[in-house]
Amino acid sequence: MRVAFIVLILFLGPSCSEVPPSAETTNSSVEQPKNLRQAIPSLTPDGYTSAAVLAGETLYLSGQSDADPVTGDRPGETDARTRQAMDNVGAVLTAAGMDHSHLVSCRLQLADMDDYQAVNSAYASYFSEAQYPARTTVEVVALADEASINITCIGYRDAAGTQIVRPPTDEIPPAMGPYSPAVMAGNTLYLSGQGGRDPLTDEISDQASDQTDRTLETIRTTLRAAGLGLENVVSAYSFHPHPSDAQAIESRLSAAFPSGTAPIRARVPVGRLPGDIAVEITFVAAQGRYSITRLHPVGQVPDAGSSPVVLASETLYLEVLAMPESGASLEDQFRAIMTRHESNLSLADMDLSNVVYADLFLSDLAEESSLDALIREYFPVTPPAATVIGVGSEAGAKIMVGLIAAR
Repeated sequence: MRVAFIVLILFLGPSCSEVPPSAETTNSSVEQPKNLRQAIPSLTPDGYTSAAVLAGETLYLSGQSDADPVTGDRPGETDARTRQAMDNVGAVLTAAGMDHSHLVSCRLQLADMDDYQAVNSAYASYFSEAQYPARTTVEVVALADEASINITCIGYRDAAGTQIVRPPTDEIPPAMGPYSPAVMAGNTLYLSGQGGRDPLTDEISDQASDQTDRTLETIRTTLRAAGLGLENVVSAYSFHPHPSDAQAIESRLSAAFPSGTAPIRARVPVGRLPGDIAVEITFVAAQGRYSITRLHPVGQVPDAGSSPVVLASETLYLEVLAMPESGASLEDQFRAIMTRHESNLSLADMDLSNVVYADLFLSDLAEESSLDALIREYFPVTPPAATVIGVGSEAGAKIMVGLIAAR
């Protein structure tokens, strides 16, 4: 692949290696310099985000589509398109001194859920059998430039520090594709997205509230297998295709967390989910509950269902914000969101230079050129890795933005 990479070393970051006794080691270590922060430029010449940012041992990759980054050409068939996207992921990993075996979590964003089985077959071929990353798969409202797939991943450089967490098979639903229930990377646990299927019968309720309850039981079981609980959760994303289900889903999620332990939240309207799933929920958790700090601006009453900012050791998770009340234009809303994020970053003595990853959810991908200019303005030196996808619009929101930052 004709891609040139420039690696910029920015500052030192942390390294962690604590693992749970129930986890299973997957890979041998590759000896590399530790504690470097690196930004890898976009694979495409006009890209406005980094292809990836390495913070400590964790590599945050931008969403990679099914286009050749040099020519812009796309293969015709789903299998070939999936392989192109995975090859693009591999090119970014190579630039960071890694390969696909270092991936610990992926989110697959499809243009058409009917491609699910074909995507699974091609995707699985990039991993050793039964050594898959955690994964979440959704059909989004839109992908840029007629793409059929966009793949967002997180890698972990210390392969010896990654473990697959496997609860008893009769306590969680069977996997619907090539993914592991959860993967521990250092002190961070990445869980696969789960729907509301019964672990014994594989049946699913037709009520979103019941599906949410069943999903939370599966997640609790997976957390327990890693020696963790809901109080260890730092980030919670829920994806739902039916706006009428949003309130019931939020009610059940808000009630699940013990007082004062809510994670940052993302509520993402999508097109479809695998099978008959009405909600898919994916969590990130951290070991050592006393290393987790939930931060709130002075005077803000804590929300039972979400925290604006959660600091887990040296990693800061910021909630996915939408601010439709700030103006009718994407620019007005984006600037208001970033003002709030900058204020929340300051709670942890960080600023925009600490941002390593951004979720950028647009209600209209035709406005991506405006977003391009704004990202270049707010991140003029080293932009974060990012995923840009089209999602459903709720209450006039033009854009939703979530950030991850690291010291």
